[in-house]
Amino acid sequence: MKYDLMRVFIYVTLVGFCGGQSVAAGLLKPVKFATTYADLPFAVRMENERAGFEDWEPEYDANGRCIRGCAYQGMNIEDDLKAMERQTQIAVAQMNQDTSQITHPAPSMDVTKQPAVITPQCTPSNPAIAPGQIYPSGEPLIGRHTITSQYGDRIHPVTKIRTPHRGIDFSAPIGTDVFSPATGTVASVWSDNTCGRGIRITHSGGFESVYCHLNSQLVKVGDTVNAGCRIGQSGNTGRTTGAHLHYGIKHNGTYVNPNKFIGR
Repeated sequence: MKYDLMRVFIYVTLVGFCGGQSVAAGLLKPVKFATTYADLPFAVRMENERAGFEDWEPEYDANGRCIRGCAYQGMNIEDDLKAMERQTQIAVAQMNQDTSQITHPAPSMDVTKQPAVITPQCTPSNPAIAPGQIYPSGEPLIGRHTITSQYGDRIHPVTKIRTPHRGIDFSAPIGTDVFSPATGTVASVWSDNTCGRGIRITHSGGFESVYCHLNSQLVKVGDTVNAGCRIGQSGNTGRTTGAHLHYGIKHNGTYVNPNKFIGR
């Protein structure tokens, strides 16, 4: 009888121990986080699309061929950069030739085509942005923040894969005010696992400005924002290696070189 009780005790102990290990193993099982927009839960993707999400960061394979987010699948990095450079030249020429960009014309100029000067109805505002400016000229931050990653060809700091960088990264502590460099309409306010909290604003002449990795978004889709007005605060959301602001400019649907517009 004692022998049988001992066998039962050993059996129960072993089952309890193994079961405990199984539970512990389950608790320690690695969690699979979303790596692409398509991996996000359906409800999150639907909410983002209602907010005007755009797949802003292209994905390239190790051979430099586009997998996702380009004009066409298989597009190589060189073609992508050439397309952006061509569009940059067109955008710069348009801005230089369009006299309506001048919001404070001299008395001798024909002002019949000049827009009314719009004084930013916002606090705080960026004093370096001209009131009523309709094209995204100047910087989206107050002061001369360090550029940590330039526009163009680069090795992505997170994926370690060569890819075109379609904007500029400014070093900025979390909570730094971000401003719209031109009057426009908020087209998108979204959150995803690459851009993080993002905003896209449409401006005159086919221009758009894009902001990523924000800590807070202070506007909503459909809002009209004046040049120099605060739209959000910088952060460390999405695919980043540290707090910064990613800033991009588009013209007629194609990203362009923002260096030509920020004055650096």
